[in-house]
Amino acid sequence: MSNSQPAFAGIDVSARTLSVALSRPGQGVMQATFDNDPQAHKPLLQALTRRINQLKQEIIREQSRRHAQSYHIRSTRLIARDIQVNI
Repeated sequence: MSNSQPAFAGIDVSARTLSVALSRPGQGVMQATFDNDPQAHKPLLQALTRRINQLKQEIIREQSRRHAQSYHIRSTRLIARDIQVNI
């Protein structure tokens, strides 16, 4: 994610509705509208929680990818050095 661009989220609140917009580079804008009443808040919170969990998984995958890449570079150098010294 070193070249990543920020994502943006916004909630427009009115007496009757909550309009939610999520924008990510290369993925466009996702929009949804929810009634502004307690019964509709639950699906909104569930949707936001799902998206937060997806983003956490993306972050973990990227961290794992970077770790594996750095390990591969280190181990490749170590093997090359070992071959030079011992052969």
